[in-house]
Amino acid sequence: MSNFLVGRNLADPSYDVFSGNGAQTGFTLTTQSSTAAATVTISGVTQRPSTDFTISGTTLTFTTAPASGTNNVLVQYNKAYVVGTPGDATVTTAKLADDAVTTAKIGDDAVTLAKMAAGTAGNLITYDASGNPAAVATGTVGQVLTSGGAGVAPTMQDVAGATYTPSTKQATTSGSVTFSDVPAGCKMFFIALNEVSGTAASPPTPRIQLGDAGGIETTGYISTSTVTLGSDGSALTDGFAIRGVNSASKHIGIFTFVLQDASTNTWIAGYSGRLDAALTCIVGGGSKSLSSELTQIKILDAGALDAGSVNIMYFEG
Repeated sequence: MSNFLVGRNLADPSYDVFSGNGAQTGFTLTTQSSTAAATVTISGVTQRPSTDFTISGTTLTFTTAPASGTNNVLVQYNKAYVVGTPGDATVTTAKLADDAVTTAKIGDDAVTLAKMAAGTAGNLITYDASGNPAAVATGTVGQVLTSGGAGVAPTMQDVAGATYTPSTKQATTSGSVTFSDVPAGCKMFFIALNEVSGTAASPPTPRIQLGDAGGIETTGYISTSTVTLGSDGSALTDGFAIRGVNSASKHIGIFTFVLQDASTNTWIAGYSGRLDAALTCIVGGGSKSLSSELTQIKILDAGALDAGSVNIMYFEG
C-alpha cells in the first residue's frame, strides 16, 4: 500500500482497464498521465514504474506484453494537472494579494504604465510611514516637490525665495511717521524717502528708529551720516542719521536695512541719497540690536517732519 501514494496527486483520480493478449505492449489511456503518477497491476501484481512500464501522455507502454486475460490490466492514475492562463483583463484587484507585485513574482518590465491604476493628473507616487504606496497630492501652478526628510512624505510647496511686501506710502508732513505693519520673519527692508525734510535748524534733521513689541527704541544706535561738503558729519545714538545741511534740506534716497544676526535682532543699515537744496549727496550707515523681533519703524525729526513722503518695502524669505 505504501507504493500506492508515491508520486501521486490524489486530486481527480481515474483508472483504465485493458485485456492483455500476450503480444500487445502499448495501450492508450483515457487521459494524460505520467509514469510516476500511475499504479499499474497485471492480474493483481503491481508493476514497477520505469522498469516494467512507462507512461508518456496517454500512451502506456509495457516492457513485456501482458499475458492474455480479460480485464487483467488495471491502471490507476491521476489526470495531468494543467495550470491555466487567465483570460485577458480577467484578473481583478480582489484576486491580488497586497504586496504581491514584486520583482520575484513577475517578469522584468511586465507592469507597464498602462497596467497601473488611474489617478489624478499631476499626482505622484510615494511611500507612507508604513512603507505602503501613497499619492502625493497635486499642488498648484508654480509649486515644486519638496522633501520632508526621511520618514516624511514629500509635498508640493511654493518655491522658497524672496517675497516683497510693500507698505502704504505716507506723507511726512505732520511731525513723524510710524510703520507698524512689519511682517513676522522680516529679514530685510527698504525705506524710500522722497523730498523728506524737517523743521530742525541744526543738522542732522530726519532720523529712523526701530521698535519691537515693547515699543520704539530710542537708545543704543551706532549711526553716522555725512554729506559731500567735506569732513562735515554727524553721529547719532538715538536713531539712524540722515544728515542734512539745514531745515530746507530735502532728502531723496534709499535706506537699506538687513537683519545681520537673528539671535540678537541686530540690524545693519546703509543710506545713500541726494539733498536737492544743497545740490549734494549724502551717505550714512550704522547698526542697532533690538530687544526682540522687529515690529515697527519710525521716521522722525529733531523738530518735526514737514514735507515729502515715505514708504517701506519688506523682504521675507
